[in-house]
Amino acid sequence: MRRQALEIRRQRDGVENPDTISEIEELVRVLRLQRKLGEAEQVLGAALTPAVLRNPASAKLLYRRADIMGTEGRWKEAAADAALCIEREPTEHLHYHLLTALLVMNGDVPAYERLCGKIQVTFTNTTNPYWAERLAIDCLLCPSPFVDPYFADRMADTAVTLGNSQKERLPNFQLCKAMSSYRLGRYAEAINWAEKSLTGSPAYARAQACAVLSMANWQLGRRAEARQFLAKSEELTPDIAAKRGVENFTGVWWIDWSITRIEINEAKALVESQSMEERPDKP
Repeated sequence: MRRQALEIRRQRDGVENPDTISEIEELVRVLRLQRKLGEAEQVLGAALTPAVLRNPASAKLLYRRADIMGTEGRWKEAAADAALCIEREPTEHLHYHLLTALLVMNGDVPAYERLCGKIQVTFTNTTNPYWAERLAIDCLLCPSPFVDPYFADRMADTAVTLGNSQKERLPNFQLCKAMSSYRLGRYAEAINWAEKSLTGSPAYARAQACAVLSMANWQLGRRAEARQFLAKSEELTPDIAAKRGVENFTGVWWIDWSITRIEINEAKALVESQSMEERPDKP
């Protein structure tokens, strides 16, 4: 039915019409739900002609292709499309949420830092708690002297304050505040917020909370607790990098998995590297 609707629209309005582009997006969405990623990508490849790419509405198709590539672990290709999405829709926060994680997964820290700077300018006055939480997390993915932690903390405050009545999403808002507190060196506060977020949150969010609890406890000298929380985070969100594919992301969006693994890997690096320094048999 979606194919028929697309063909009717294409013949009537042409391929560059925004309504035709929306029909292509709908077809890809259905194929994505059916896990026919190769077929979905073929549809997008045929649709994204140079003429269509000049249309700002092409961001919808680029976003869909970036999502497919991300699902398959093709981080660099996905990042290229996500960057094009931002060029076409510079005030759509989901494009930034897509690209920040991809840049970190690619190890492109300079590009990540530049993007965080753009987030801080573009979304400084947002009052949407969902936007605030995602954008704050985006700016907290890497410890960097070029990313303002106070901006992220203000956004985290917006999320937990204005989103206080959103019970389903509240654990994520609290988790965001935990991470911003950690980046500011407020370790006891980070532990408090992370513990609050453990109630009622999905597995990947609990894994993020455990990663924050691991790092904050380690910074406070609680080595045993830090190792226990790190082990729990690994258990909740294992590293499936060697087995990427849609079947591995059942029940969780790959972006959520990526963000979780970024935080777990930071906790792992902190605990394991300093654990090596403490070894009595260290040469």
